[in-house]
Amino acid sequence: MKPKNRIMILDDDIFFGNLVKNFLKNQYEEQIEHFSREDIFLNHLTAEPTVVILDHHLVNTSGLDMIPKILQINPSSTIIYLSGQEYMHIAIKALRMGAADYIEKDRNSFFQLKHIIDKVLFRTGSIPEYGS
Repeated sequence: MKPKNRIMILDDDIFFGNLVKNFLKNQYEEQIEHFSREDIFLNHLTAEPTVVILDHHLVNTSGLDMIPKILQINPSSTIIYLSGQEYMHIAIKALRMGAADYIEKDRNSFFQLKHIIDKVLFRTGSIPEYGS
């Protein structure tokens, strides 16, 4: 049996982070963890997450500052920038720095997130067909 993929969420909004975590737990069998502090998240990053869901505004830094740290430790992690930040220049910068996708937090966020994660898990062989 292939080991489960790990999905890690870094969002300082505990309510929203747990909402994302619970949504994903209902969609996937993967190991899903939510972190509200970047220092604790970085300590667990050696667990090699397949997907990192990253917020822009964090306790002591920004998601943009975290992208190079994540990719330095785990260059194969797929970073999804999920943020209430609606400025296009932030989205472009996140993508140029290595985020695979950018999603603005709104009522469609969860379905967009599932769509992107499905593509990633399909590539890893964890789900048999895209969109299943």
